[in-house]
Amino acid sequence: MYDKHLNILLMAVAEASPDSLEKRKALHRLLVSLQKLPGIAKCSHPDYPTALSNTWQWVYRNIEDFDVSKSSVQGITLEKALLNWINGYLRRRIQDLYLNKDINCLSLDATRKDDYGNVFGNDLESKLAASTLSGLDALIEQEIQLYNYEVTNKIKLYIKNDPDNILQNSHIKGNPKCNCKYLSERLLLKETPDSLKAISQELNTPYQTVVTRWSRSCLPLLRKTFKEMGYKCNDN
Repeated sequence: MYDKHLNILLMAVAEASPDSLEKRKALHRLLVSLQKLPGIAKCSHPDYPTALSNTWQWVYRNIEDFDVSKSSVQGITLEKALLNWINGYLRRRIQDLYLNKDINCLSLDATRKDDYGNVFGNDLESKLAASTLSGLDALIEQEIQLYNYEVTNKIKLYIKNDPDNILQNSHIKGNPKCNCKYLSERLLLKETPDSLKAISQELNTPYQTVVTRWSRSCLPLLRKTFKEMGYKCNDN
């Protein structure tokens, strides 16, 4: 019965349009269900919450790469296949925490005491019980913003350095300064982007020529480059 529920949630994520509100809601509903799966790997390391948070961020971004057919091929339930997939990543993050340290993991049903002697469960479900959907949605949004911030910084660095001179070599014939690197820096890297009209005047190049270079050459080149780097881009 739970396999059917998970399959419906996975299909909803796959069928929703990229970057849409429906997509976020579908991912939200799926993540709530996945966090309730019994058997999520746990340990007593003080930085375990960070490893767990990083794992859910990874799941959120990569769930569509999960191969649903694995469960039938391996002869296990969809729930077990998803659990194995999530724990495979989480256990690697836990191993990272224990490098050069000698701390043992707690059993799944273990409890802990805080500095004041209060006893509390070490399981994720007890934490989820205190979380509202709106709170979890805010956490997801925060994680998305962090991911987008990191991606944006890497993209900015690529444009600035142009390591293979791909952007700089894409220029208007007879006017090498009007190239994609220069236009990208002026239009994407500045806190207040310059206008194409101002750029065309500075380059002594017809306005429509600059517009055409940017829209028909530079933007497609940037999208292609970033997709090759593994980032998702809107083609609109």
